[in-house]
Amino acid sequence: MLALANMASFVLGFTGYASLFFLSLFLQQAQADSPALAGWHLMPQFVTTTAV
Repeated sequence: MLALANMASFVLGFTGYASLFFLSLFLQQAQADSPALAGWHLMPQFVTTTAV
């Protein structure tokens, strides 16, 4: 049971941080946003992650 919880925690953490990484690349390269604007677009995800 503990191994399953550890695996779930790893997968959720990995996908959360990977999405931030890839979304920042997408916003800057495909959408041509500046780094600061891309950061503002990702702010709801940061706030949600902090709240949860």
